[in-house]
Amino acid sequence: MDAIGIRMEVVQKTFGELLNMSRAGKLMMFTLAYRSLDPSGYEILQTLWSRSPVDGNPSQFANADYDRAYEQFLQTPAGSGRVALARRMSDISQAYVPMQLSTFGIGNTLVYPWVEGYWPSQFGFSWKYLDIDLAMRKAAGK
Repeated sequence: MDAIGIRMEVVQKTFGELLNMSRAGKLMMFTLAYRSLDPSGYEILQTLWSRSPVDGNPSQFANADYDRAYEQFLQTPAGSGRVALARRMSDISQAYVPMQLSTFGIGNTLVYPWVEGYWPSQFGFSWKYLDIDLAMRKAAGK
């Protein structure tokens, strides 16, 4: 950072200490995982509602327009009205950026028992290390 002219201080803490700093509003950046388990999306939208406790709204975001839209969202039946309110909250959160969303892909791999040498890796995989046990494949009727 010095080489590009950015002054910064890196503070190393335990996870518990980071949580306490976050709750106290003393942490500039922090990565936590959130997901919405309900199809309506209310759980993830609640993370920016000012009346949520600090554990539910770790950014401590407070915006009257967002709060009004969220409270209307809770009382609006599923449909275009609710979608419009969710979009309004999305627009507000994108304007103020109290949270930055990230996505993490999940992959599945199917490997037959007669495939030898497969090893899952988050860094990718090369098929050149695989082999096929032809006797086992033939015994399986494939």
